[in-house]
Amino acid sequence: MNIKEQITADRLTARKAHDEARTGTLGYLLGQIELGEKQPNAKPDLALSIVQSYKKSMLDNIGLVGASSDHGKGYLRELEIIKPYLPADVSMDEVDAYIVQQLASGVNNKGLLMKAVKAQFGAGVDMKAAGAAVDAALAKPE
Repeated sequence: MNIKEQITADRLTARKAHDEARTGTLGYLLGQIELGEKQPNAKPDLALSIVQSYKKSMLDNIGLVGASSDHGKGYLRELEIIKPYLPADVSMDEVDAYIVQQLASGVNNKGLLMKAVKAQFGAGVDMKAAGAAVDAALAKPE
């Protein structure tokens, strides 16, 4: 079952359980996915990228209002709702170790390293942080 199908099924379950928060969050995601699918250049991983974008938005909102405020607690609840649709986060220690391994095997080009990191960890890695880790590793004297 793909992400869109899972969200659709979970939204129906939430509606039957009268869980308004879950129904609303999943309905919003489903609407964004369906809107994105209508675009002529829709990517195959569209649903995942929408869920990841929503996660980033919730984290940004929490940063603005604080996690202990009423709004912040709502954003945290939404993060818990979308968590099953996201890949497991990869620790930066794992990414750093992989970068060192790639450098030892002779890969010393930033583009090739970034491609290898993305291939190894997929959507579970923050590519901006990985890029900074690659820059730092390449800047180290051998």
